[in-house]
Amino acid sequence: MKSTRTAILKLALTGAFTSFMVMGLATTAEAGISKKQAMAACRAKYGKDVTGVVIKKNGQIVCQEGPSGKSASRQEVYEWCKRKFGATTVVVQKKGDRWHCLYYGRY
Repeated sequence: MKSTRTAILKLALTGAFTSFMVMGLATTAEAGISKKQAMAACRAKYGKDVTGVVIKKNGQIVCQEGPSGKSASRQEVYEWCKRKFGATTVVVQKKGDRWHCLYYGRY
């Protein structure tokens, strides 16, 4: 009975280790993607509203959308939030060097 449990535990640990290694190799391979390729992939998936992309160290691609980053004015951010979310109330705040919008949508 004990040897069966040990064998199952070893099999489970081996499977987990193997899947971890395969996932690690897949993210390492994706880390070689250029910013231009990542931007094209984001735009294909999410449309023209994508304005930026961040490629993390682990290879994960983060798509950013909205008015063009730090150079956007408060009015541009306000109009984009209102249009994008169909909001009835929009509050635009400056946090750090970027504008952030808080909104209440239509109910």
